[in-house]
Amino acid sequence: MPIADSRITEEQIHTLVHGFYGRIRTDGELGPIFEKRFAGRWDAHLSRMCDFWSTVMLASGRYRGNPLESHRRIPELRSVHFDRWLALFGEVAHEVLPLHIARDVEGRAQRMRAVLERHLPTTPSPASTDPGETAAPPRSRG
Repeated sequence: MPIADSRITEEQIHTLVHGFYGRIRTDGELGPIFEKRFAGRWDAHLSRMCDFWSTVMLASGRYRGNPLESHRRIPELRSVHFDRWLALFGEVAHEVLPLHIARDVEGRAQRMRAVLERHLPTTPSPASTDPGETAAPPRSRG
């Protein structure tokens, strides 16, 4: 028998998004970056992020946009910022959502981070690189 609350609700998405960005705004590392972009426009951003997560989690189709292009417009964005974003996001998700939903939304956020980092010119974070690791030589196409 399926769990009665196996899917996130719009109300939970609202709580997650608003709680998360409340934490972002007071964060010493991410707060200034976000404030620079959204000063005076926080309500619109929060509404857009609720639409985004509704589309991701519930396939509502409300979000219209391109997250990759949006993040490309943030020149100071580095891998360490993604590390902090995920840490705060995970904290809030686990505080406000049932465990199975928090794990689901956190996993999706981690996959989004991987996609963004693959396509953005960011500086790797110390946790994501191994100084002893060498890149594999390119494969021949023959």
